[in-house]
Amino acid sequence: MSRTASEPCADPLHGERPTRRPVRLVVVTGLAFEARLARAAARGLDGVQVIAGLGAAAAAAALDDALRDGLQRAPQSWPIHAATVHAPCVLSFGTAGALDPGLRVGDWIVADALREASGGVLPAPDRALRAMLATALPDAHRGSVIASRTAVATRTAKAALAQASGALAVDMESDAIASMAAQHGLRFGLCRVVIDEARRSLPPAALAGMRSDGSASVWPVIAALLRRPHDLPGLLALARNAAHARRALRARARTVFAACLAATERNDTHAPPA
Repeated sequence: MSRTASEPCADPLHGERPTRRPVRLVVVTGLAFEARLARAAARGLDGVQVIAGLGAAAAAAALDDALRDGLQRAPQSWPIHAATVHAPCVLSFGTAGALDPGLRVGDWIVADALREASGGVLPAPDRALRAMLATALPDAHRGSVIASRTAVATRTAKAALAQASGALAVDMESDAIASMAAQHGLRFGLCRVVIDEARRSLPPAALAGMRSDGSASVWPVIAALLRRPHDLPGLLALARNAAHARRALRARARTVFAACLAATERNDTHAPPA
């Protein structure tokens, strides 16, 4: 279980743990490097918890654990009801693949809507929360995001999904995150940074070593490269893209989290979606 950024340690003299402050923002990422970056950015912010899970199932399990833990530690703060002042926000955060050919690596996206790859509509990001995110990220692109249960890795697949949906980008966790937040009656927001562009395909070797907790194992990648050495240029390009996306996330993550925390102070945060 991830600790909150502001969670106190046990008393070294008496062995007692002081009362923990309630979580005000749960940040959910897909990849382990995104979670590490988010935890560093959240250091010193009151009531931020960061968790990671690659794909819908892992993200849902991690978020469910975090929310159940929150209910146990601060029941007075979570009846849980969507209109409750100071109820926590849930933020889908990290990187996404571009579907819109105009997006470039490092571009920020604030989702106004979330849909399944099949076209089904998912719970909408909270209107006031997404407005505050857009204010915090004035250069961000706003539009819909697709939540896919499988990696959309090739240029052909990206182009087909873009044509069918008109969405800006795709990720693999936000459907589970949005559904879990709705189940608990919590505000949900989504902002991500582009890590791969619509015009490029991901090399198969890039997906070989991914674990369900969002971390990566190098040996399956090496084995995949031995079978497909021509994947190496694409893998190196992806590494450069990841470094660019990491810089973009690091530069604005704390601003994003502060905007979400401010949303928990507003009485009207859970206004009906536009």
